[in-house]
Amino acid sequence: MRKVISVLLVILMVSSVFAGGSGERNSVESYPRKTVNFVVPAAAGATMDILVRGLDESLDLGQPLAISNMAGASQTLGLAEVASRPADGYTLTCSGAAGTLIQPLLLDLTYDFDDFRYISLLNDAIPNAIGVSASSPYYSWDDIQAALDAGETIHFTSPNTGSVGHLAALNLINQIENGEHASYVSYNGSAEADTAVMSGDVDFIVNDVDLIMDRVNNGQYRCIMVLSDERSDLAPDVPSALELGIEGMSNFMGMTWIMIKADTPDEIVSYIKARLDEAIGSESFTDFLATMNKQPTRVLPEEEITEILRNAQEAYKSVIDSL
Repeated sequence: MRKVISVLLVILMVSSVFAGGSGERNSVESYPRKTVNFVVPAAAGATMDILVRGLDESLDLGQPLAISNMAGASQTLGLAEVASRPADGYTLTCSGAAGTLIQPLLLDLTYDFDDFRYISLLNDAIPNAIGVSASSPYYSWDDIQAALDAGETIHFTSPNTGSVGHLAALNLINQIENGEHASYVSYNGSAEADTAVMSGDVDFIVNDVDLIMDRVNNGQYRCIMVLSDERSDLAPDVPSALELGIEGMSNFMGMTWIMIKADTPDEIVSYIKARLDEAIGSESFTDFLATMNKQPTRVLPEEEITEILRNAQEAYKSVIDSL
């Protein structure tokens, strides 16, 4: 009798294991069954938010996409929230360098780089550029270098401390002669930093080239250098850093990418990525990017995106470690 009961128990245990596996497969195969949430770790109306809402017009996941904003602490509040949610494919998020690559090097956060999978580029790499006020006495980088060589103090800024622009500026200053005469001034966001440049409180700003060129086109700035190895299509008449003998700026570019919890089932990630890549490569989203003065986004494998971001984080770490 005991032997019969033991055999029955074994059969029940085995059956429950197979039932559980089947349930998991059915869950994956039926994805998505409900609304998919997209947490934007930036304020409504920010560039990242506009990009996500623009993509939503071209994206079909098979269920509605509910976009919510959770801004604060250089994107880390929203990303920490996403990191705390189940890895079931029903929460997506996006990030720039600040939230995923830079802040984890500076702070003890509840997440790190390996807690996510990086599945699509929302916008491609945008180089930083140096902008000066339209009334500035500096018309070229040579003018600024001459001032530094003469022992003058040059003040510079970026939209946010710890941003890609900030680290790009520091990487630049670390390479040039008499960079010790350059002094960083911190402001709270783009509006304050722009005001400081135009009022002459600081000599130059480092920001995304598209944002710098918006100011140029409005007659508020001059763009004197693009911090990349090649000239930008957005500023074809402006020399690149490499042309001026400054190397290693290719990792210091603004990008936004879409990501999901690292332990989300592969089948779900593959489904989401295929739909995202279709939308991102569509003519409608390309046209939308053009309205924002941004170039078309590359559709890349997850592994290649991850490698690009790891290399960028190593570049940021080298600058932070040198401070």
